[in-house]
Amino acid sequence: MDLSLFAYPSGESERVSEVLRELELLGLAGIGVAESTGKLAPFLLGKGGRGMVFLGLVDEACVAVKVARTDAAVPTMEQEATHLRKANTVNVGPKLFNHSTHIIVMEYVEGETLAEFIATKSRIEIAEIVEQVLDQAHLLDKIHLDHGQLSNSSDHVIISPRGKPCIIDYSHSSQQRKPRNVTAFTSYLIRTILRERRNDPTLLTLLKQYKEKQDETSYAMLKETVTRLISLLE
Repeated sequence: MDLSLFAYPSGESERVSEVLRELELLGLAGIGVAESTGKLAPFLLGKGGRGMVFLGLVDEACVAVKVARTDAAVPTMEQEATHLRKANTVNVGPKLFNHSTHIIVMEYVEGETLAEFIATKSRIEIAEIVEQVLDQAHLLDKIHLDHGQLSNSSDHVIISPRGKPCIIDYSHSSQQRKPRNVTAFTSYLIRTILRERRNDPTLLTLLKQYKEKQDETSYAMLKETVTRLISLLE
């Protein structure tokens, strides 16, 4: 089997061996495999700027295994694991199971991306999901954890078959900068499904108020306005 993806993009055998040792210490029962260019290779779920996500198995359950890229600006998974654990304290994000220097083992979230969901669902269904994502974003704001990528939420929110959204990928998150999860997600909505309402004075005023105060009153007013505008879309 070609295991070079565990040391992407360098393919260094030393790094591959290190990752295999860490996988064993983390209790992985196995890694999914798939055929790639005529060879068997680890089953790749996704590729990002800082990590490669593979399908794994722990106690007969599927998990997502994120392995740091060899060229990543942040060379380890320690900080991302810390931030995901923080998000989990308010039941946001995939559940963190374990981590090591180069690996995060977390809940495998199945479903469609937010962009895919928006493209195929009714405005009422979209409004319901948006309300849930806003609630999760507000919880992250309250614990002072900025996700860092919700201004482009298309691939950072996964909707399960049961209609539950999950904010994924905490590789760019921070507890140092001011959290702007609700405002970033709302800005994403304004650029996409609410682009015809991008100059709506009420929406812009409420967005500004929440950005300044981040309190429950300003949040409730902003959420009500956003979901109402979406439900009125043609």
